[in-house]
Amino acid sequence: MSKARTLANLISDNAELADGQISVAEVVGAAPLASPTFTGTVTSTGNIALGDDDELVLGSNRMRLYYSASNNYTVLDSNGTSGFVFDGVNNLSVNIGGSLSGAFTANGVSLYSGGTEKLQVYGSGTIALDDIKVNDDVKIGFGQFHTDLELYHDSATTTNKLVGDLTQTGAFTTDKYNNAEALPTVRPSLLLDFANSKTLDPRITFTRGSTATYWDGKTTTKAEENLISNSRYTGGSGWNSGSYTEYQDHATAPDGTTTATKVSPNSSAAGISVSIGTGIGNDGDTITGSIYAKQDSTDYPAISLYFNSANGARATFDITNGTVVGTTNGTGTITASIVSVGNGWYRCICTFSGATTPECTFYVLDAADNNDFSLDNSPDGTKGMLVWGPQFEKRSTATAYTPTTSAPIVKYQPTLQTAASGEARFDHDPVTGESKGLLIEEPRTNLIVCSSPEDTDTFGSNGWQDYYGFRAYRNTAIAPDGTQTAATVRAIVGGATTGASMYVNNPIVISSDATYTYSVYLKKGGEKPIDLVTVSVFGNGNVAGSYQLKVDLSDGTVDTLQSGTAIIENVGNGWYRCSVTQTLSAGE
Repeated sequence: MSKARTLANLISDNAELADGQISVAEVVGAAPLASPTFTGTVTSTGNIALGDDDELVLGSNRMRLYYSASNNYTVLDSNGTSGFVFDGVNNLSVNIGGSLSGAFTANGVSLYSGGTEKLQVYGSGTIALDDIKVNDDVKIGFGQFHTDLELYHDSATTTNKLVGDLTQTGAFTTDKYNNAEALPTVRPSLLLDFANSKTLDPRITFTRGSTATYWDGKTTTKAEENLISNSRYTGGSGWNSGSYTEYQDHATAPDGTTTATKVSPNSSAAGISVSIGTGIGNDGDTITGSIYAKQDSTDYPAISLYFNSANGARATFDITNGTVVGTTNGTGTITASIVSVGNGWYRCICTFSGATTPECTFYVLDAADNNDFSLDNSPDGTKGMLVWGPQFEKRSTATAYTPTTSAPIVKYQPTLQTAASGEARFDHDPVTGESKGLLIEEPRTNLIVCSSPEDTDTFGSNGWQDYYGFRAYRNTAIAPDGTQTAATVRAIVGGATTGASMYVNNPIVISSDATYTYSVYLKKGGEKPIDLVTVSVFGNGNVAGSYQLKVDLSDGTVDTLQSGTAIIENVGNGWYRCSVTQTLSAGE
């Protein structure tokens, strides 16, 4: 039969074609339907072609498949919302519950929810997250089998876990860090942070064959003190001047300043005095008092120091000949000494044990009865004696004079410590207290036979010797080690006026070329402080062959250095350790 049939007949009688096939072209007099409807199964052995934006719609839920020419992507979706979008640049977007329209990142996969992009996977593998949830015990895995590195929340232990080896590049910052399971229960097995620990691990062996010194950064010692207020103006505010006239800043004092006070009796009454109370005495206290005195008129050649009025203890000094006339113990024990400091000045010193109500009292005595307190000469308030530098100290010997004004002064200084042989030394800066760590050095020997100055005017084979008009007065100041063993170097009265020096007569034979270091602790002080001090190491006992270091003790700096190297170390309270190092040849 002929295939040509009218479309109306084809539809109305529902008759099948002989070969079961039909094309629109074979339908006579019919135009293509805009939206044909099919029931049953549609089978095609060739392509089914749809134009741009033409949709292939499946099922009642409108599952659509089409190509959007305006957006250049292919869409497979349901009801225009959830579905997949494939664009023309190798991108896949998955959307759940939102519009499928929008821009897409090149070379990646995007996951949308409610029309909002939640996950992007780029071609390089980077993931940018806005909000993503992974349930308990669900692991995010990395690596070939997704187990090389795992990140998850463990519901059994309620802990977050990152399992696997990590190599960090760049900074790592966290406000908390807890790795207790991986850390040992003790500190590192060998702790060498000596500056902070100040201890040695018991497994460390440390030896040293002799005693040695160090600074512990905390121990101090009382140094200079003067418990008399207004010592700078003797007889001024706070002083009780009975029947005396005082002329302050009248003459040159031992320190070279015009600060000496002239005291002149103006009455012949017995017992007149100049005194000031201190209020420091208790039963058993040892008090040392001192005052500088100089004869201004031959009528008054002596002075009496009376340091405990309740006990009647006193000492009398002849300031014409520089001698102690005598002492009166009272109910305690008193000792006295007198030291010439040049230019007619003497320092009169007495120490009293058993003080109860000490006060600094002195009497200017006349020539007729200098062991009494009555005045035979007619006092006129003009003739008298020069005094300067009264001082009270709560110790058994006098130290360098410390002037005061309205209040007493007590100074403290760092104390040099001594470690026994084999004891480790943890050193500190003596001024700042900064910990410097463990002292380790090669063996050293002090080649000077007598390292402390000797109080002598005569020459000897060893030790400190007075030379060219200078003398060392031992035990007159507090040394860096806290003991009263420092010596004051003064010019000898009547000694040489030029070339004055102190030296240590310790010849050392240099058998081979070697490097030697000479060091000494120096401090500016005494009645007439000296700023510049020269430290010399003599070669062949010849001054011309010496290696000299000149030190400025006002600020602890090197003024000049002839040769070698020098180190000046500030150790507190005006003390400096000055050293000079020089390589000497054999025979020097």
